[in-house]
Order: sequence, then C-alpha cells, then structure tokens
Amino acid sequence: MNKLTEKQQQIFDFILTSLREEGAIPTVREIARAFGFSSTNSVVTHLDALVNKGYINRRPGAARNIEIAPDYLIPERGVPIVGSVAAGTPIDAIENLEGYLDLDAIYEPGMHYALRIVGDSMIEAGFWDGDYAIVRHQPQVESGEIGVAIIDGQATVKRFRWLPDGNLMLVPENEKYQPFTVDQDAQFSVGGKVVGMHRVIQ
Repeated sequence: MNKLTEKQQQIFDFILTSLREEGAIPTVREIARAFGFSSTNSVVTHLDALVNKGYINRRPGAARNIEIAPDYLIPERGVPIVGSVAAGTPIDAIENLEGYLDLDAIYEPGMHYALRIVGDSMIEAGFWDGDYAIVRHQPQVESGEIGVAIIDGQATVKRFRWLPDGNLMLVPENEKYQPFTVDQDAQFSVGGKVVGMHRVIQ
C-alpha cells in the first residue's frame, strides 16, 4: 500500500471510527463538515487518493458509497453488515460488506448478518429507518415470522404469511402499507429469519 498523507490518514481514521462506533460509513457531506471543508470537492479529492492507494472502494449512486478495503476490515469479530434492505417497497439488495457490529456476545459468529433498514413499514414491529435487522442464515421462514424476502434481486423485510395455496403474502407492520403476495413468476428466495434488532444512537 502507498503511504497516506497526514490529511488522508485523518480522513481514513475518521471513516474507520464512524464505522466502529456508529455502525455506518459517513457520507461525503458528513466528512466535509467534520473537517471544516467549504465544499465536498476537497473530500472527493482525498477519497479518490484513498481509492488509488487501495484503502477504500466507492460504489456509484449511493449516499454512503464508501467501502473499506478488505485488508483494513477486522473479519474475526462481529456480525457482518452486508448492506441495506427495504422495510417499505423492495429496493436493490446491497451485498457488499460494509463493516461489522460488535455483537458476538449475543449472536453466534458466522450464523448471522446485519442489514440496515430503509423505510418505515415495519415500525410497529420495532424497526425504524436506520436500524439494523439481525438475520440468521436459514432457507425457510415460518408463517407469522419476520424474514428477508429477495424478489427478482431485490430485498425487503416483512412478516411472512404462507397461504393455503402455497403462495407467500408479505405483511408490513404499519397500517399505511398493504400486504402483497409474491408473484408466482417472480424469482424468489428467502434471505433468512430476522432474529433481532440493533439501533445505533446518534
């Protein structure tokens, strides 16, 4: 790896600290505010240098589009954060590793992963926008349980209701939203059973 300048190191350390303490990568605007930059262009310049030197990667089209390069993550501890999942209408599932939640004392390593909730359709079940759903790897979710449904490559958190005809109804926990049935022609898979929630207090 190429050596970082002092400012690049400070920004990289800030990203690591945010991920470790808040469970989320900071946005470009958050970095700009933290370092007193008058515009985000200065941040982008430093981030581009971190990309070129192999410390981070960036995903286009996302607000929190910074990923720590694998060499700088600590995989031996924590529940992996593998992206975001909708609690409203389905959104594209993001499968890239974003970091770890230090929850080993509660959840068995290797058996669980975390998804950041986007939306409000599960608020009556205690899941708010920005919370982390803790998901156990398993191929089936029983009727009445909350699970991750992946439909045509998109993911959503809902309560599963298996109908007598074998179809699956996905039920939100917010009266503003209506249940919907998975189309028989859709490509569907179970992403696992939601077994817990983690909230990062800002």
